[in-house]
Amino acid sequence: MGIILPGAAFGQTLSEAKAAFSERRYEIARQMLDFVIENDSLATSLEAFYWRARTNAAIAADIRGTFTGQDTSALFQAHRDYQSVKQMGPPPDSLQNYRDSVRLWLDTLQFTATNIAGNYYKQAYRFYQDQGGNLERDTRLLFRVALKSAQLARQLQPRDTLSHNIATYSAYLLQDYAVFYEEALALIKSMPNEALKRERYQNIIETFRDKINDLDKTLSMLDRAIEDFPNDRAFLDTRLDLRSKIGENEGKLLEDALDKVAAFPDDPLNHYNLAVIYQRLKQHEPAAQAYQICIRLDPSNYSAIYNLGGIFYNQGIEKLHQINRMTFTEYQKQGKTYEQEANVFFEKAEPYFEELQQMDADEEMILPILQQIYKRLNRTEKLQALLQAKP
Repeated sequence: MGIILPGAAFGQTLSEAKAAFSERRYEIARQMLDFVIENDSLATSLEAFYWRARTNAAIAADIRGTFTGQDTSALFQAHRDYQSVKQMGPPPDSLQNYRDSVRLWLDTLQFTATNIAGNYYKQAYRFYQDQGGNLERDTRLLFRVALKSAQLARQLQPRDTLSHNIATYSAYLLQDYAVFYEEALALIKSMPNEALKRERYQNIIETFRDKINDLDKTLSMLDRAIEDFPNDRAFLDTRLDLRSKIGENEGKLLEDALDKVAAFPDDPLNHYNLAVIYQRLKQHEPAAQAYQICIRLDPSNYSAIYNLGGIFYNQGIEKLHQINRMTFTEYQKQGKTYEQEANVFFEKAEPYFEELQQMDADEEMILPILQQIYKRLNRTEKLQALLQAKP
């Protein structure tokens, strides 16, 4: 157990520590202040924490000619002590100025943290390049210090883009991609304008997709980008394309397609993509509606016309298949109704395949379909004209 000194002795030690601080004998001052804080139970604690914070901040900022002289542990201790001063109960009037000045000194500490982060990052990156892009133990430690210091700096000043950049790229080079993701989001948030914000999103998305090859994180970052830029065609296209490639469920693809239609309702391609997804989901009515809008916007869209006609034609064929599977008794009860329903679908399909035949009279896929439709609907004259025109 340490020797218990009276309060006056602690007060004298604190005064001596402050004197050592003013003389820039920071290590001596820190030792004295550590002693006071660890042993004093009296009212000097706020003052002692304040001066230890000032002392550690000064030690951290003392470069001594080379970055290796910077004491990063002092940096973080200074921050903890400043926070302790802020969180303590109301100080006596004589110490109120300490509490009031903490914000100023935290700003200074933020500058120190950014400086340390930059120095360590530069040295780590030199080692990283010299090692041919390999992360040896010492290099990894330097990047880790850069990351932690930069995280403290941007915590103290969220708009400090330099510390955000250092934290983000330190995490990336450390291959700590979960931290890289979070730091990248913080970096994007710190951007001073929308153009830079969008550019950062694009860079980070490409990094996750092309360099890290983490498609889940790529999609997640795209979701964040679209939240901030809901009408951005490139982000919407990239998300839809990526989800299609990795086999995302159709529900998510449908959500993306609906977002694109809402953002760009005059683009026929967006309605076409939406119709295709509805068709995959066997939602024929909304698929037909989306194709119809696409055709209205782009009357020469061959694929949209073909697919729309195909929706109706296939429904008619399905009705005929159902008739073929009926027993004689079932056919007597329901067969005529099914035939009428099949003919309704063939009538709907007819004008679309006629349009396709006019667009490309030599298209071999269209002629058999039209023949089938004309036969089912008893279009004798049309069938004869079609057969005569057939080479």
